[in-house]
Amino acid sequence: MTRARVRCVLSLAIPVLAAASAAQSVPSPYKCLTLRSGAFLGIRTLAATSSGTPLRPGAFTAADFDAACAGPTAFNVAPFGSWCPNLAADPIAEWIAVSPTRSPFSALYCQTFEIPECEVQYATLRFTFCADNRLGDPLGGPNPVGVYLNGAPVAGFDTGGGLGSPTTWFHSDVSFLLQPGTNTLHVYVRDTTAVAAGVIYSAQLCYLPCLAQERIRLRSGNGATGGPDGAIRCLPGASSAPLRPAPFTSGDFALACSFPPAQVVTPFAGWCPTLPQDPAAQWIAPAQGWPARSALYCHPFTVKSCSIDSATLTLSWAADNRLGDAGGPNPMGVYVNGTPLPISGGAFGCTIATATVPIPAAALHPGANVLHVYNRDETGFASGVLYTALLTITPCRVTEVVTIRSGNGTIGGPDSQVRFLGGVSHDPLRAAPFTTQDFQDACAAPAQVVTPWPTWCSSLAGDPLARWISTDQERGPQTALFCHPFTIQHCKRVPGKLRFTWRADNRLGDPLGGPNLAGVYVNGTPVPSISGGSFECPENTVVANVVLDPGPNRLHVYVRDTSGTVSGVIYSARFETDPRCQPLWHIGAACGAPAATPTLAVTSAPVLGGSLDEQIHGAIANTSALMVIGFSDSTFGGLRLPMDLGPFGGQNCALYASMEIVLPVRIDGSGSGSSRVPIPDLPELAGLPLYTQAFVIDPQANPLGIAATQAWGVELETPVP
Repeated sequence: MTRARVRCVLSLAIPVLAAASAAQSVPSPYKCLTLRSGAFLGIRTLAATSSGTPLRPGAFTAADFDAACAGPTAFNVAPFGSWCPNLAADPIAEWIAVSPTRSPFSALYCQTFEIPECEVQYATLRFTFCADNRLGDPLGGPNPVGVYLNGAPVAGFDTGGGLGSPTTWFHSDVSFLLQPGTNTLHVYVRDTTAVAAGVIYSAQLCYLPCLAQERIRLRSGNGATGGPDGAIRCLPGASSAPLRPAPFTSGDFALACSFPPAQVVTPFAGWCPTLPQDPAAQWIAPAQGWPARSALYCHPFTVKSCSIDSATLTLSWAADNRLGDAGGPNPMGVYVNGTPLPISGGAFGCTIATATVPIPAAALHPGANVLHVYNRDETGFASGVLYTALLTITPCRVTEVVTIRSGNGTIGGPDSQVRFLGGVSHDPLRAAPFTTQDFQDACAAPAQVVTPWPTWCSSLAGDPLARWISTDQERGPQTALFCHPFTIQHCKRVPGKLRFTWRADNRLGDPLGGPNLAGVYVNGTPVPSISGGSFECPENTVVANVVLDPGPNRLHVYVRDTSGTVSGVIYSARFETDPRCQPLWHIGAACGAPAATPTLAVTSAPVLGGSLDEQIHGAIANTSALMVIGFSDSTFGGLRLPMDLGPFGGQNCALYASMEIVLPVRIDGSGSGSSRVPIPDLPELAGLPLYTQAFVIDPQANPLGIAATQAWGVELETPVP
């Protein structure tokens, strides 16, 4: 079946199944924990010594965060005066302060928590609070952010809040701030009135752990009894004799995979009818009628892990007469990619044989693999085999790190890696959002490595090897889009993290209101929150989530000239990937009013025969939403994705998923809604990517009246029993 046919089947089947079926839910891959204020939760403090002043005159240091975690325990206190009595979002949370009398001192509170998983792919943080007087220093103060994870500020958590009514902050991805094991949440309460001070908060952290192992189930009998096996082929031999007089060759294994399919047969008299370990397995033979022939069966399978540290195979089987030759040229009955495994023997009765053996690391590889099962006929009476195999694969604990930087060459010459598309001074490079052609055109002429202009920061402290580049040795001035190719070694599209450090003259991205606000793009997709900056020290650094392709990728850096004097950029980009992630990844960023930015969670594993379960949270109450599901995150109806909705009134919003399927969702009084879309149990859908996003009606969000979630990509998988 062609991919186009698969998409047609899926687009027709999903709406029908959604209306007619209530498929069983698969356990959610998400884990959530709630951190809340309360004196008996081990929260400790570091307090100022005078009222109405910042805790520190400068930015917090690692020593400050450590001191807060080693300080005295916070006190439970009753709400004071006009303080909000409680949090409706978390009635268990309690007011805390540095003393029983609510002493009016600024304070840094520390609460520890555990992440037991070795890696976190994606995480959201929703933080609801009341505070006297506010969280974070007022604008211009040394520490304007009110919430920190592991000593790092949570971007956007800096608008203060107040004591009378709850404030909610939301961050769509804080995974790069988390670590395996013990983590810390710090909350900075700033006193400004010298009357009283305290805080009540509830922090909900939901995260998606990375996959620890891959499990692949293979079985005989993939089809109806009396017909061909849809997965297994068979090379038959003679009766009562070995299949080959010598050890198998690579040609024998290849030949087995080119022969006609094995046949699914009814059990012969005396054969065990089923396997207790896997009742779905069925007997197979070279042909109907159980002809007595030795045979080599070929069973292809795919490994999705991009690296393999170790693997095991557990096989349960019955065979007439046995697996492998007894003293003959091929004594082993099971092979992985032509490598023999120590599995042999067995019988056709109900004394089922089971063996678990390691698979040599060199025998298994990412992508396409083949299991061969050699069934030896000895009696000349009948032959067949019944088996179930479970492969358990542990991927390598290897994170691929790729660092690229500007200035690959000598000053005064061309950059050997970076190219550019130049414009004019003062103005945007394009009057409309960049197109695919713009990104391609930027990879033509080489950029120039230049001497820093006298007012420019001479280097990057985080990467001394980086150098300034421009469109020519005179340093412009020119607005320009720079193109920097790089390569990822993974075997499939993977989530990753980008740590981008830069200085630019004049800035990255167009100023507010311009056609291209983002300053950095990965494979044509804008990276949220990387824009602005200047040419002075110290440099800017932003960590963001990206999706990387296997093989060639491209980083584009958009430098906007606004002064008409000189132009250039110096940057360092560090990409990290992890091969052990779930078959889903997030795309883009959410948008909406500050207190009602919705988020979308995929709460089921996307397996065939299961369902795609999704939940919307953080929307305004009692409204409506649309859940969109599509087959592409790059094009829709001739339009390029992501598509900026700003020109239509949806400022800071974008469409990330094509809209072949659109489902209405009701948002309840808590601002949440859900949808369930059954996934057809069709083997040809395995590996098909889907993309999903939600749009919520919100008149306060923007002139278009909608808020949007981030998008998710999911890969449909075959379930493992």
